[in-house]
Amino acid sequence: MTYCAFLSIGGKIKNPTNMGTVGTVKGWGDLGRWIDTLKPAANFEGLHHMRQHGWNRGLDEMERQLADAVQSQPPHDKSVLKTAKNLLRILRKRKDAEYLTIEDETD
Repeated sequence: MTYCAFLSIGGKIKNPTNMGTVGTVKGWGDLGRWIDTLKPAANFEGLHHMRQHGWNRGLDEMERQLADAVQSQPPHDKSVLKTAKNLLRILRKRKDAEYLTIEDETD
């Protein structure tokens, strides 16, 4: 199973656009554990919210936080780095989207 990112406009999950795979179950779980290690936590509130709730509306802030975290406190595990880069790629392609949710990709 994998996790996918869905973007929507207007802060609602109406007709979200599937932006593709963020990572595997292991990759997404490990990314969350890496997010938990980021210090100071107050500088990464958007990432913590995404990790805890699976969605976020502060996408500009979250993109900046993720880019900063990857540069300043890079994950040691390659699967975590790949998942973080996948999420960052999706955030950078979001255009007018205001809302991001991460869900498992089931058939």
